[in-house]
Amino acid sequence: TESVQITIPPDASGTLRVVSVTGQIMAEMPLGAEVLQINVAYWPSGMYFIEHLESGRNWAARRFLVLPK
Repeated sequence: TESVQITIPPDASGTLRVVSVTGQIMAEMPLGAEVLQINVAYWPSGMYFIEHLESGRNWAARRFLVLPK
């Protein structure tokens, strides 16, 4: 797939960050929309972590895979 869609609770605030397993920040954006679309078409294959950051704390983390094309 060329993109990842992330659904955010309407009352969420803070920042959404996507990080590779090597620690590289691939995307970072302020929350404000209930649905975020992230283009991963040119990212290397591998596992990535979605982090919800608020007031400097990591509140939630999820993972997803980008598969070889």
